[in-house]
Amino acid sequence: MGLFFLLSLILFISPFLCIVISTYLLKENYNNSFYSKILFFVISLCFGYLNTLKTIESDLVNYLHYFNVSQKYNLLDYLYVIGEGKEYLYFLFTYISYYLFQGNFNLFLIFFTGISYFLVLYSIRILDQNLKLGIQSYFLAIIIFILFPNIFSISSHLMRQFLASSFIIVFIVKNTFEGNVKSLPYFIIAILVHSSSFLFGILLAPVLNKKISFTKGLLFFVSALAIFYLVTLYSSFLSNIPVINDPVNRFIKIGTKDALSKVEPLIYVVSIIILILFYFGIFKNKAIRSLKTKRLFYIALFLVTFIVVNYNNIDITVRFSFYTYFFFPLSFYFFYSTFKIKDIKIMSFLNFVFLIIFVFWFRYKINNGAWTYENVELFFYTLL
Repeated sequence: MGLFFLLSLILFISPFLCIVISTYLLKENYNNSFYSKILFFVISLCFGYLNTLKTIESDLVNYLHYFNVSQKYNLLDYLYVIGEGKEYLYFLFTYISYYLFQGNFNLFLIFFTGISYFLVLYSIRILDQNLKLGIQSYFLAIIIFILFPNIFSISSHLMRQFLASSFIIVFIVKNTFEGNVKSLPYFIIAILVHSSSFLFGILLAPVLNKKISFTKGLLFFVSALAIFYLVTLYSSFLSNIPVINDPVNRFIKIGTKDALSKVEPLIYVVSIIILILFYFGIFKNKAIRSLKTKRLFYIALFLVTFIVVNYNNIDITVRFSFYTYFFFPLSFYFFYSTFKIKDIKIMSFLNFVFLIIFVFWFRYKINNGAWTYENVELFFYTLL
């Protein structure tokens, strides 16, 4: 409790400083699971505060509307009128939050962002607890996640997909190391938050097989394409089934031929880095190479390939491309394994270099990115 009180005090002085100190304390409390989760929570809330400084625009206007209109409906009407009978859990969460936070949208944003960030940090810890590549790899993955500006930029823009993606990442990591029973609830929640998760999970089914081999890893692409055409063939029937009707409609929605041009150029770079780090960090490291860990590479390879294959479907291409951002920090966990760096001093130095680069990149994107923020200096300097 003393640690939480101290960090809360620092947060009111400077949320950004609170993130820096909390990240350092994560390294110092590497073996303490309880303190790590507290620090995850504090870091996540700090980013939630930054989202409250964002100007209400684009998709955030819709989310503000979903939140404020809660007072005009009873719960069932809200789910079917505003939620349109889909993504029930997100709209239930929004409806309850309106009354829980007494109509304060800023508190909703803080809490919403906090949950999403916490889940991804939690997935990094699960990965490290199972592979045990060491504190430097763990610390680097956390740095990349919390300071990667493109992840933060969609946290209050594509809010439903952002939260669903966070649950999907936990699902994938838990499924890899802990099996279906412990991981399945995360997948179910993701589906009920954003419908694209249903499609994502169904198409991942072949590669989530625990006994997958290299040959099976190649064959699952054929399975994915077969599912694509089956869904297209029976779309008139499937599109009338509640819950799955929305992802089916997204799936068969054909846009212009230049859909790939709508994808952020950075995603191509991110995709290449993910595949390189997963492949060389896992396949070339005998200590962690197994059928389980290879699946992480296969999943990432599938995702990138699926985006390219569906080049003529704007909705699928653009939305699924954002999932690659969530694999980015996980792939950096294998950075030192990829380049076979074992010297602690060199790893510490490189972590510091990455920290400086990403801090400046994050700050630059906040000031010069697609979104505008009001009084952003309050996040970096002081609330007093």
